[in-house]
Amino acid sequence: MKMNKQISKGVLALAIFAAVILAAADGYLKTNEGDVIIQPASGVVRVDGKVGIGTDDPSATLDVTGNIAINGKSISDYYTYAPKGQTWYKIKTRKRGVYKIVATGDYAEHEMIVHLISGHWSTAEVTILSEYNYDHKYIKIVWGYVGSGPERYLAFKSVPITADYSNGIYIRDLSHPGLSIELEEITNATTVTEIKPHNQIYVDEVGGKVGIGTTSPSQKLDVIGNVRADDFIEYSSAYASEDALGQIMNIACEEGTEHGKWCDVDHDTLPEGVKVVVKEKRLKDKRTGEIKRQDEVAAGIGGGSDETLEGEDAPSAENLLDDYEEIEVDVDGRSMSRMVQVLVKGVQELKEENDLLKQELCRKDKSYGFCNGGNGKGGKR
Repeated sequence: MKMNKQISKGVLALAIFAAVILAAADGYLKTNEGDVIIQPASGVVRVDGKVGIGTDDPSATLDVTGNIAINGKSISDYYTYAPKGQTWYKIKTRKRGVYKIVATGDYAEHEMIVHLISGHWSTAEVTILSEYNYDHKYIKIVWGYVGSGPERYLAFKSVPITADYSNGIYIRDLSHPGLSIELEEITNATTVTEIKPHNQIYVDEVGGKVGIGTTSPSQKLDVIGNVRADDFIEYSSAYASEDALGQIMNIACEEGTEHGKWCDVDHDTLPEGVKVVVKEKRLKDKRTGEIKRQDEVAAGIGGGSDETLEGEDAPSAENLLDDYEEIEVDVDGRSMSRMVQVLVKGVQELKEENDLLKQELCRKDKSYGFCNGGNGKGGKR
């Protein structure tokens, strides 16, 4: 088979590659005035312009049954390397697929499995499937994009967190093993728009926080949305003594604030982690955004007096709302939710103690109505 000198570089490269394979299969390679000539070799079959190695029925231009190795390294182990740390690189290969990414640094190695989507109009998306930081110090991978419309590309870089420095990034296509990924260094970092990856569960290893529905968890577990549990979720710091009812009984009023059955809570007597919220209505100035109590607004409308206007002199709600809108605010930003948790825990502890007492009584005397599956309402039978 003889190839013309004018053959394109890409086809010539494929021909040389095929020639090397053929030569390795007990054949031999000859050149004649720059032309590449491939002679027949044992174990190699040519059918209608196709070459088969290990198969006598090639289905492609080059069809190999078995593994291919170059310099002893399998093509499927191939990574593309972005050599500089703390430097943005554009991922010029645009498609959707699953990739393995490894960044290294000062006593640190950060590995990720990600799903990337690019190549669509103004689309550059990253979803983290798995992420882990090895060794003693921390680095991370930051994501972004450059360009817009049909010219939008994903970009990434490695940055140190607790490490003194970060090195480059290795990237490998797991969806199409062996295919090269084209990268390009971005010399002007201001052209990059940083983005947050999508995550099913986000883990901030450095801060020791987990986010569900958020990539910026503010607590050890931060959930955007409702949480459901089939059993009670304990709040350990509030129940350190395992005496929730006792903690409730110790909650006191601020002196001199009692009004009827209600009073202002003395926050110093609340269990650890528990807060109380009081929601009150306020009026917000539509022009300035200032928030006032209704009596303050009424006093201002009445001529600047500090006294609250009442009766016929009091402005109507309609007049007030001409310049103000009614809103609801948390006084001192307090919350009732933890209080409910303490109450539930207290009731649960009482129930558990009651059940233990019933069991003890039934061991001594099974004639009680709550023994042997009774409902616990009766006395002795």
